[in-house]
Amino acid sequence: MKKLFLLSALVCGLHGFSQKMRYGALLGMNAYDIEVSGPLIAGNGLSGLNFGGFIDYQFSSHCGLKVNMIFNKTTETDYGPLESGTYYEIFDEAKLTTLQLQPLIKFDVNKVYAKGFYLQGGLNMVNILRARADDGTSLKNFYNRTAFSGMLGFGVTFLKHYSFELMGSYSLTNPIGFPESRARNMGAYTNLLIDIESFLK
Repeated sequence: MKKLFLLSALVCGLHGFSQKMRYGALLGMNAYDIEVSGPLIAGNGLSGLNFGGFIDYQFSSHCGLKVNMIFNKTTETDYGPLESGTYYEIFDEAKLTTLQLQPLIKFDVNKVYAKGFYLQGGLNMVNILRARADDGTSLKNFYNRTAFSGMLGFGVTFLKHYSFELMGSYSLTNPIGFPESRARNMGAYTNLLIDIESFLK
């Protein structure tokens, strides 16, 4: 009898948890400017099409925890030291393959969660899987393998199944490992979220 009660409680708990959980696919892009303090100068970064997924758990009437997971390929430009007024190029372009994890606190301004405009903020953990210069040279020692950024932005849910997001991003840790240089990436993400869970209801 006790086991039956515990099993029933577990099933009810999982059902309640699933009722507040949304998940789906994510498509988007991101771009950023690179500012370096130290002997290096740099250009900017631009991704191709980002793709991945998200989960969104509602824990109060207005708030939830959302996690975006993004796989992307980004091109960064024009890294090199400036010495006595002369620029010495390290590489013209770097091709980065990254896996990004973005835990975000989401605040929905509407009375019903996930039905309109929302604000969100949190962290972005960028893990570099591969880094190569335009001539094929490995840059794994130039970049730090993991870097963190702060994120803040907004989104809007429309037509029940879709959300559009615009998120600002600013580096909290140094993404490069070049001596005596500290880079700060400042940019933005645009995301289109497709709520797969809502199609299954």
